[in-house]
Amino acid sequence: MRTPAKMIFSVLSAGVLVATASSTASADEQGPYKPPQPNESGWIVYSEPPARSSTDVYTVQGEPDGNGTCHFQDEADLAPGESSITVDELAFNPETCESRIAAAPDSADEAAPVGEEEAAATAEAAEADETEESDESAAVQAATRSSGYLWSWYEDPPGIKVTEAANHTTWSWNGSSVLSSPVPTGSQATRHFGTSGWSLESRNWRNVYNSWETTSSTYAHFRNNIFCATIDTHVYADRNTVNGQGDGNLHGEWNWSKSGGCNALLSFHNELERTQN
Repeated sequence: MRTPAKMIFSVLSAGVLVATASSTASADEQGPYKPPQPNESGWIVYSEPPARSSTDVYTVQGEPDGNGTCHFQDEADLAPGESSITVDELAFNPETCESRIAAAPDSADEAAPVGEEEAAATAEAAEADETEESDESAAVQAATRSSGYLWSWYEDPPGIKVTEAANHTTWSWNGSSVLSSPVPTGSQATRHFGTSGWSLESRNWRNVYNSWETTSSTYAHFRNNIFCATIDTHVYADRNTVNGQGDGNLHGEWNWSKSGGCNALLSFHNELERTQN
């Protein structure tokens, strides 16, 4: 299900949703915070791994940028018939630039945010001719219509989702190719908890397909100038990408980083889920 971590633009608009509180914690109770203190091993621990045999606990080695920020990348796949996989950051080591992750075949307690409307994916120029030439033969082969999403978010100490990025894709496949008819579609959404000071600074979206895969991919930068008592806090989805592939696989790849004041208090989470076939 999960593949090992490895060491992707036509820009279309979609809805920006501002989250409402799902917790009784007030904005005042959430901050401003002070930088956390790691344990004796240098780790800042968010939670313990679930006591289930189906949970895969592993460590992702990040890439430091020389300015105190760690950049992380991970990925997962869901084959036809598989449902979902949820990833939770258990701990973060800012000195060694490591993130301890728990991945389990579970779904989140709520649905991922969606954009205001779906948009048809744009055929990539390099693949357009090949796709058109294969339309006639592909039409007579058995095809399956599938959908899925990759949803990533950061949580603050009270457990509120403070920033979110979600990418959705719908595609038809025949075992070896993505079909151009019916046309693949995609959508994306970002959401932030404005009550505690979070804002969306910048965002772009890529929604394309070729004969092998669809791509719905978002870059998002969020900022909070009151979360920490000392300096602004920044988190990034750089990028959050979901692919629907010709063999039916749903592939997710996520790149995340956080910087600025008290950023180590924020834990990263995501969910890759098939919603159709």
